[in-house]
Amino acid sequence: MLFWGADQAGDALRLIGAEVPTFPRSLNVVTAATSAPPAPFVPQEHRFQPGLFLMIVGFGDPVAHAAALARMRTALPPRFEHGGPMPYVALQPHSRGPATYVTAMAEYEDHRIRAAYGDEKYERLARIKGRYDPGNVFHRNANIEPA
Repeated sequence: MLFWGADQAGDALRLIGAEVPTFPRSLNVVTAATSAPPAPFVPQEHRFQPGLFLMIVGFGDPVAHAAALARMRTALPPRFEHGGPMPYVALQPHSRGPATYVTAMAEYEDHRIRAAYGDEKYERLARIKGRYDPGNVFHRNANIEPA
């Protein structure tokens, strides 16, 4: 995670817009305007300060991941950063199985969309979609077919 102060936000957004499209498909990003948390890894002078963070996550080649981070870090040095390998194996017992964040899907496969929501919630969403969008006009996303 890279964090730039509010005074750097414009430059950070331009950099993100230029660099992120060049990242390998195995990387995903999350960007948010927020305040720095009072976490141990945040220097005291930056805690609660507004800014922009960029989280770069991936399951692919660690060298490509490191290179993407290095390009961002070099082009516009962040106020602070924090990161490291995610302990996926340790987190697996807490997962719901093959689910994922729908917005993080590169391709929308029906079985993965259903797994992300779980059967009960998926069926409820399908009923709601059947009521408000029976023609499935809004389908250019992680689509749930109307019931």
